Amino acid sequence: DDSDFEEAAAQGQSVYSASGDSGADDNGSSLSVDFPASDTYVTGVGGTTLTLTSANAWKSETAWSDSGGGYSSDFSTPSYQTSVNSTGERAVPDVAADADPSSGWLIYSEGSWQEVGGTSAAAPNWAAFTADYDTAASDLGGSAFGYANSFIYSTAKSSLYSSVFHDVTSGSNGGYSAGTGYDEVTGWGSYNGGAFIADEL
Repeated sequence: DDSDFEEAAAQGQSVYSASGDSGADDNGSSLSVDFPASDTYVTGVGGTTLTLTSANAWKSETAWSDSGGGYSSDFSTPSYQTSVNSTGERAVPDVAADADPSSGWLIYSEGSWQEVGGTSAAAPNWAAFTADYDTAASDLGGSAFGYANSFIYSTAKSSLYSSVFHDVTSGSNGGYSAGTGYDEVTGWGSYNGGAFIADEL
């Protein structure tokens, strides 16, 4: 799998994976992280709890208590992560999106609406946003997202961070706490889609 993910990255493709829904104790007995979210060439997506305004606009996010996150014993710290991680181990997740079932995504299936959550909903949401971004880039003559981790980390460490990301600074997954900038529960945070496209392109 790792070889396939490395090939995808070399081809400028983004691969997203859920960080897990069991908090920092993903294997049930100790601090641990999910694979393939922990793979160097995969973008791990953590979870948040989303709060909206009365007009259904984004208001705030906190770390979802079941968001997977922590450090991998199988993969070393990748070069794109060295500025925020000096442990020698790959940190997970890289980013986040709403994953709390109580504030989750409405899905229409077999004639009815249902609300779903989990980081398995957050990860494809990032993939969908990447597709939207690439469509806008094509229309505007800009560069596509490419290999997500390279693009995400370079953007997050730039002056654009506060405008294109929602930095999640509160909440915990039982082993780690959210905080300013990168953290092991929500990564760099969730995306501000409109600002991401407007500011980057």
